[in-house]
Amino acid sequence: MLSISIARRGTRTSSCTRPHRGVPNRRCADAIVYILRTGCQGEALRQTQLCAKSTAHDRFQTQVIALVRATIESLVVTGKT
Repeated sequence: MLSISIARRGTRTSSCTRPHRGVPNRRCADAIVYILRTGCQGEALRQTQLCAKSTAHDRFQTQVIALVRATIESLVVTGKT
């Protein structure tokens, strides 16, 4: 099962300090799932009106980094290093 955690709007967990520019997190999550399910290129997001490909890419990277960190932390806590 795919689980996407959606951060509160206006917060940013990546290295950039400016907040998101008004694209709802749910629309970005829908765009990411659309790309993953269909296998289309990010450029195809222009026709879907979900969000820009760069926005979807940035938020996808943020989620992947958070998942890797959580996995590493859980391995360290359980002692399975």
